[in-house]
Amino acid sequence: MNEIELGLTDVLILRKTAISFMESVGSSHIQFEIDPIILDLNQIPPPDDFIIQVVWNSSQNEILMELPSGVEYLENFDHGWFIKGNQVWHLPDWTSVDRSWVFSKIQPAQLPFLLTNILPDMINRKLPVYSPIILESQEAVHFHIYEFGPDAIQLRVNVHVDIPKRIPGLEGYLLDGNHLYPGPHPAHLNDFLSKHPEDENGLILLQGEDIPNVVAQIEGEWKRFTSGDVQGLLQAHPIQSTIKLILAASVQINNGIGQVTATPMLKVEGVQMSAAAISRRLKPRLQYIRNGSGWIAVDDLRRVGIGVMGRAVNGLSLDNVFSLGAREILERGGYRLEGPWSKIEFPEFNWPHQSSTPVLEHLQFLAHWGLNGGVKGDRSFGGVLF
Repeated sequence: MNEIELGLTDVLILRKTAISFMESVGSSHIQFEIDPIILDLNQIPPPDDFIIQVVWNSSQNEILMELPSGVEYLENFDHGWFIKGNQVWHLPDWTSVDRSWVFSKIQPAQLPFLLTNILPDMINRKLPVYSPIILESQEAVHFHIYEFGPDAIQLRVNVHVDIPKRIPGLEGYLLDGNHLYPGPHPAHLNDFLSKHPEDENGLILLQGEDIPNVVAQIEGEWKRFTSGDVQGLLQAHPIQSTIKLILAASVQINNGIGQVTATPMLKVEGVQMSAAAISRRLKPRLQYIRNGSGWIAVDDLRRVGIGVMGRAVNGLSLDNVFSLGAREILERGGYRLEGPWSKIEFPEFNWPHQSSTPVLEHLQFLAHWGLNGGVKGDRSFGGVLF
């Protein structure tokens, strides 16, 4: 017996043909066996209340496209058949792409694409889809840099939402009721607005530590929601994040003989400064310290190893000045110099090399670095340097 696979459209046509044929020739002359489920099906136009709806399940943090209650998709037949009870209907423009969106878990980050691309395409093909969530083009909040100087910033902030909340996994958007707006993280926004009320001119004045806190946000997530001289502000109040704790060696010349010492230093954007002095500026609840025109985050200082009261995070005194021996100088380090710093930096050695006066330069090198050594040989220099 040969079997062929039929779509539901063909099954319904075959059922109608079989029933019509039996009625015309009489059931005593021919018999067809039709599954009672197939026999009972009633094909109807898509019901008016058949609407596939976009839903955000906040408790599960899921974006779903839900069928109406009691409606099922006929998975084992050709695309676009739905059933409720014994009633079936067909959406002729239904595609496998539609099926993948309706019956797959939609990630929160996909919601804007769903609202701007997928749903409009489905609606254009007359598919019964609806989203109560409306994607707005207007931003939830807009920051305008009104004025700034060395010690203050003035902002104008326009807020277009009432009770914004975040959909976890969807960055850069806020949900306010059923309206989805481009916007920053609501926790940071609400904290900022609660701490900085507007003055009578609708401006917010920022001073002290409030400056780097806001500059860090404008440099990051808030940048796309900010207008005015953004680049000028970031240059006037840079967040100096390229920092590292080093042990910096240096040479002090006394009576022509060098003494090499190493001191813990903080290197900020390539410039060295006393790590101990920076450490003593740290106070409880302090988030940033001023460094020239820029700012350094206290969290970054802790990250590289700087603690409080002149000490590293491991308790080592940052006031330590190490006097280096010959081996430590020549090997540029040693176990005694180990610590929380990322590296030990030495000045250039300037080894005597292919010199016309090798003896003189060798002796100068030894004197400069405070190293023992000398020259052994005759006047024609048939000897060795050591």
